[in-house]
Amino acid sequence: MRTAQNLGIPCPQKSQKISSVQTTELTQITFRTEKTPEEIQEFYTNIAREKEWKVQSQSENENFFVSKYKRNDDVITVLASKPIENELTLASVEITTAEE
Repeated sequence: MRTAQNLGIPCPQKSQKISSVQTTELTQITFRTEKTPEEIQEFYTNIAREKEWKVQSQSENENFFVSKYKRNDDVITVLASKPIENELTLASVEITTAEE
């Protein structure tokens, strides 16, 4: 199974891991950070480019930034919430993979 670690997908420095879930089809890590949703999106876009992932989509709505990256059969979805006054940004990185 592919995970964030063995795919080389880190969490931003000084982030606080809240939870992680791993099944046969996905790995999900949720964390808090002082970074803004825009900085999180830029952080993962830069990593994706370095690791030759393709940006599949990037969008923003009233409450969230959502980015999707794809390489072969693997998809990384990054969701970052817009913080409410003086709160940390809550973010989630989900990696889904086709069965090997």
